[in-house]
Amino acid sequence: MNTLRSSKALAVFGVLAVALAVTLVAAPSADAGCHGYRYHHATYRVPIVKHYVAPVKVVTPVYTPTYVAPTWYTPTYIAPNYVAPTFNYGYGW
Repeated sequence: MNTLRSSKALAVFGVLAVALAVTLVAAPSADAGCHGYRYHHATYRVPIVKHYVAPVKVVTPVYTPTYVAPTWYTPTYIAPNYVAPTFNYGYGW
């Protein structure tokens, strides 16, 4: 029984030692950052570089009007339910 207990303790300590070794070996490569560079300190973090983005100027095109209202037709006020008169010249009206 004594050898069984010592072998169990040895197995537990062996697993812990392997886990510690894997952690120590994997920590520098995990904190390597971009391009796989390895640093001496496991707590090193790659600084984040913020790129400047120039504001985009929105240019609205200038459209020439396709229809120009006649000069004699100048409505001053349009009521909410106002229906504009239609002028159908030349169609028998």
